[in-house]
Amino acid sequence: MRRYFSYIDRIVLVMLVVVGSWFVHTWIDQAPSFVPVPLTDRNLVRGIWGVEPEGAWTNGYAQIGVNRHAWAPWSIVQFRWKQPPTGPVDATIQSGNTVVTAAPTLAWRTVHLLLPQPQQRTDMVLRSTTQRVEGDRRDLGVFLAAIQIQRFGQPSALHLLRVLDYALPLLAAAVWLWRSRWLGIAVWIGLFTLYGTMLHQELQVGMANPALLLVDTGRYVVSVAMLVWAWLDRSHQLLPPQTTGRRFGLDVMRAVAVLCVIVAHFTPLMVAEWRTVRDVFRWFVYLGAIGVDIFFALSGYLIGGILWRNLHRLHQPQVVRRFWMRRWLRTLPAAYVSALVVWLVAAPQNIRDYLSSIVFLGTINPYYVTTELGFWWSLGAEEVFYFFFPLVISLLMAVMRKERAWVGGLLIFGVTSMVIRAILQRILPEEVVGNIEFAIYARLDSMIWGVLLAWIRQVRLQWFDGLAQYGFAPGMIVFWLGYMLLLEQGRWYGVAIFAGHILTTTGAALIIPAMEHVRTLGWRGLDRMISWVALVSYSAYLYHIMMVNRLERSFGAAQDYWTMGLMAIGYLAMTFVASWLSYRFVEEPVLRWRDTHYPEHTSPSR
Repeated sequence: MRRYFSYIDRIVLVMLVVVGSWFVHTWIDQAPSFVPVPLTDRNLVRGIWGVEPEGAWTNGYAQIGVNRHAWAPWSIVQFRWKQPPTGPVDATIQSGNTVVTAAPTLAWRTVHLLLPQPQQRTDMVLRSTTQRVEGDRRDLGVFLAAIQIQRFGQPSALHLLRVLDYALPLLAAAVWLWRSRWLGIAVWIGLFTLYGTMLHQELQVGMANPALLLVDTGRYVVSVAMLVWAWLDRSHQLLPPQTTGRRFGLDVMRAVAVLCVIVAHFTPLMVAEWRTVRDVFRWFVYLGAIGVDIFFALSGYLIGGILWRNLHRLHQPQVVRRFWMRRWLRTLPAAYVSALVVWLVAAPQNIRDYLSSIVFLGTINPYYVTTELGFWWSLGAEEVFYFFFPLVISLLMAVMRKERAWVGGLLIFGVTSMVIRAILQRILPEEVVGNIEFAIYARLDSMIWGVLLAWIRQVRLQWFDGLAQYGFAPGMIVFWLGYMLLLEQGRWYGVAIFAGHILTTTGAALIIPAMEHVRTLGWRGLDRMISWVALVSYSAYLYHIMMVNRLERSFGAAQDYWTMGLMAIGYLAMTFVASWLSYRFVEEPVLRWRDTHYPEHTSPSR
């Protein structure tokens, strides 16, 4: 029977790949031949005054970025413009080494410019002399009313290659998800829906805002990575999970999470070419967000296991108090020592914000997020979860059975946070709604997925083992879908804020069962390095921002790549030296004292 279903799900997956490729062909084939360049998009058009109903006045030096489909590089750009009402001005359009001199008139005039360059984006400069109009304090150049691109067609063979090129991530994901059965099919449908919708939207506007998978480099790198991973995983046999000591697979996840956060917060020290490029900046910044989500998934998984093992005694107040003391002694001493060190090494410039952060109130008001120790919001989310989740279960156990109390606690925390997030999205103005990502009370559901996984391990071990065998590839792709949403907030702002972190934490949780079976990465030196980084990961999270602030105040942002490299090396060295000192002289002694005075009493799981 199992083999029969294996054949069925493979047939279904092949059919989905065929249907997906056909839809990609349809989307590309229906892309419009004339694509407007929106004057309101400041990422594409700069050097204009406010947009008016008929168009926009230029200020004499307008920079226009024209995106066009990479598979049809020969394009015509049409400009519709006219002179200021005071009289004629000279105007030129420059694209690369090509310069076109035009003579706008008081009447509308359309200028056609052939762009044979093969690049997907062409930057053009529109120059004109300026004049002043009576009653207007602006220097006005030509009046630009419309810009549009006419794409040329291509032969059928090239069209087929174009379809295969954009379908490549879907095909690579299908190969990787081949062994994941129905879970793989469901995840592939989600990937197809999100990616296909993005592709359809971009083709309608001439690929004006390509995201990670719509850029050639990102598409190829991600597809090759999936195919290589699928090849390496085809004969992989799971080792028995570790049951004692530190679990190496989870240490790998901790190390990856803290390195994502450390890299993301290096952005203030980057050269201007990186800090001011929208795509580079957002990719770096959201590495930090997904690093935090990995930590949330791990915290929920580990805490869920501890609480479930003690569930039969969780109605006893002393058991809940012992849990609180163990968690507080694990997190708070190192955190407050780091806050004191920050005061001494990189003194806060806003004392009120500093004090708000260290009592976990820095992001309570979504209209204002503290500028000092802002990353403490994630510590606050964990502390609130540690406090209220066992308390809620303990109270529910007074009126219902322990298993129902557990499920009730999961539903209360998961649903409440999601509802709060949805309500805030409706009532907050657009300029502050993004701060929901840092609001503690709106992110408590991030740890629920790890708790749910720990529960599955205890009550449905066969499901957990199935996830260990078949859940890694779906988990990685779900995690990646969340990352795509977070990167594309400009496209789906509300959906990204509500669901982006749900997907990343869910994906990270799906990866955990497979990581529980990982014993080595194949190289002892790398294993030791990963284990050490994971060991000091909490302290590294506490101290890395201090190092960025210290370097920024001392040297400012890097002016060249050589300086940026040296600053990166110094930043990493300072962070991990401080982390080791913190672990050696704060975390380790406190943990020894905790285990002596507040040992964890558990009973065998049932």
